[in-house]
Amino acid sequence: MSKIGIKITKISGGVQDLETFNGGEWTRKVSDIRTEMKLIGGKAWDEGAPVLMLSFLNRGSITTVCHAIPGRAGDLVSAWIYIPAEIVVPAEEEVAIIEQVKAELAKSDVENWDALGKLCEKEYPNKPMAFFYRESVSTNPCAVRYYGAGTDFELRELLGNLRYQSCYADHRYVFLIDKATGITADDKLVNYTGDPVRETILVAPPKLPAGITARINETEFTKPKSFLKGDKFPLTFDRPGFNSLTYTLSAGDDLPDPATFPWQRHITPNLFYITDNEGKDLNVSNRIIIMLNGKHLTTDGISIPENECNAVKVNVTCPEYEPYSDTHDLLPQTPLRIKLERVKLDILYRIDGTDCPGLTHCPTGYQHRDIRQGKKLIRECYYEEPEPGPNWKLFTIIGSAAALVIGLILGILIHKIIANRTEKTEPQTEIVTDNPDTQKAKSSTDTAPPQPVVYDCLNKDVWKKIEIDNELDLQGFFRDVQKCNVERLTGYWAEKINPQYHPKWASLLNELKNYDAEVLKDFQMGNNEQEIRLQYYISELNKWGSAHKQSGTAMPATPPKQNTNANANKTNAKPAAPGDNATSQGKKKETNQSDL
Repeated sequence: MSKIGIKITKISGGVQDLETFNGGEWTRKVSDIRTEMKLIGGKAWDEGAPVLMLSFLNRGSITTVCHAIPGRAGDLVSAWIYIPAEIVVPAEEEVAIIEQVKAELAKSDVENWDALGKLCEKEYPNKPMAFFYRESVSTNPCAVRYYGAGTDFELRELLGNLRYQSCYADHRYVFLIDKATGITADDKLVNYTGDPVRETILVAPPKLPAGITARINETEFTKPKSFLKGDKFPLTFDRPGFNSLTYTLSAGDDLPDPATFPWQRHITPNLFYITDNEGKDLNVSNRIIIMLNGKHLTTDGISIPENECNAVKVNVTCPEYEPYSDTHDLLPQTPLRIKLERVKLDILYRIDGTDCPGLTHCPTGYQHRDIRQGKKLIRECYYEEPEPGPNWKLFTIIGSAAALVIGLILGILIHKIIANRTEKTEPQTEIVTDNPDTQKAKSSTDTAPPQPVVYDCLNKDVWKKIEIDNELDLQGFFRDVQKCNVERLTGYWAEKINPQYHPKWASLLNELKNYDAEVLKDFQMGNNEQEIRLQYYISELNKWGSAHKQSGTAMPATPPKQNTNANANKTNAKPAAPGDNATSQGKKKETNQSDL
């Protein structure tokens, strides 16, 4: 509705409707106000001076002009002026309407209200944005505000756009009293005379390009929001992949233009998908260093102005891989795929401090340590004396000798028995043959025992999956360690891998034997599926065992039982150092360059 409404009533014994112009739902607010008028004194009753009362509905305000009828105690005549929240009625014009209503009500025995009807014919402009009021609480006490002489405001300064004050809605009516009229209000009423008057305005959300949103604090700003004019509020703009922009604004000021926003792209390592030339994901490695325009990209990310994102210098370095450098457009949200090429290393073998350019691998029984010098790798080979253990070679020699003696004795006895039973003995001729197979079979017994199997990859502080899986005999070993499969580790692998020549493995095996398989069945090493840092693994193993109250009986680490089959003998045999013979028994021999 773009017009005001007026309803005229008379209270004499009861409420009588005299006239209504532009009525509607708002008229439900009209009521018997004799109880409220008892709060007013002075000339309001003695001389019938008009009293103004303000109240609010959700969609508009009502200004009530009330006249006491002199000489008729308790009788009242009143006009209720309704102004919709959607229309603009200037304060000066509102004052003029109130004055004309006062004049009409002051007439005695008025029966014709055409003058007031004409006031309701005018149409007023609609507000660009209208907000709904908070409705007056009908059960709360009344309040008062004086205006005019001796106060800070005139009536016109309390109407128009300033008519609605949020605090007024806490009362069922607020009396507006001109101090010059001699009308008084009960001293117990809440008095707003000294309070400031502030305009409530609506702030509409800005029109934004697709993908950009606005919020006030944590609430998305999609509908008009009311503020007291001049109040400050934070307005934040969000855009996926960019830093948020926050502006502190005053209600009533123009909002910032999205076209001028200084967006900065927020880039994190998740934007990059880095692999090697075989497609292996390298993002799991914290050894990767990414530089963007010369700045180190950390896990927190870095910010780059939007206008610089279409040409960003990207540098990637990672040990064992060739450095990467190129220029990329980092505005797209899709991951940037980068492939690193492995460094082709020049490996130089060194034994006991002497370079061996022609050597391609460490001699059997030797361990090694690597020293990286740019693209050159120096592999120092060294011989490590095996830990003391059962002298299987000595046991074998003694056993063989005993078997030979027993065999000779049995042979003599059998020969004598046969000789005694034979009446005639024919001379026997020894047959000598040059058959190579016979010579080969005969010489095989004199062959030295096979060299023990030594897995270099297990004599390192860090066990790498790719190295272990490359050993045909170790297929599945890395997985069993990673999953802590105690039964296989202390059984199958304890027999297959000789701890004497693998001290790192022996250390882990000793720890595993301290716990029952049930205690460690749920043990978790961590999420690194490519390598096992042995010292960290054993430390976590001990923590797990202590925390889960081991249920098994601790048992000391012991050498694995000697396997009777040929493969086990081969695995568990003591290594022969370069130049060993039957009498050296594993002692270190001096290494000459000519021997290599």
